[in-house]
This record gives sequence, C-alpha cells and structure tokens, in this order.
Amino acid sequence: MKAALTAKTQFIDDNYDYSTNVTEMSLETFRTIRSSNDQVNDQLNGFIDKLSTSQIELNKIMAVKASLSQYKQTTTTNRQ
Repeated sequence: MKAALTAKTQFIDDNYDYSTNVTEMSLETFRTIRSSNDQVNDQLNGFIDKLSTSQIELNKIMAVKASLSQYKQTTTTNRQ
C-alpha cells in the first residue's frame, strides 16, 4: 500500500507544478486518484477481514492441538 501511495505522490509531483496557475490543474485527475485509493482500501479491507478470520481459526486450531498434546502427556504419565 505504501508503494502505491509513493507512486501516486511521485506521479502528482512529476506532472503538476504547484507554482503555476491552479486552474491548470485537472480536478478529474485527483478525483481519479482518490477513487483508485478508495478501491485499494476496499480491497485491503476485504483482505484484512479474511486474514483476521484465518488468524482466529488458526489460533483455535493451535489451542486444540496444545490441549491434545497436553492430554496425551498427562495420560502417558498416568499410565506409567
């Protein structure tokens, strides 16, 4: 995400001279950039949600695995 922001900032800096007349700057270009940012953010939000769900599920699996391992150790120790 930082790379995309850096690339967009560089594009703006390369293509627009802030010292010239502001009316020469295209508002549509900035609207397009903002829209693109919104699309990237929406995609990242979906990814973050899926990642969060995966982490929660993985934590549950690891907890069950740890419990089973502890149970096996306990039952093995009790048999001896």
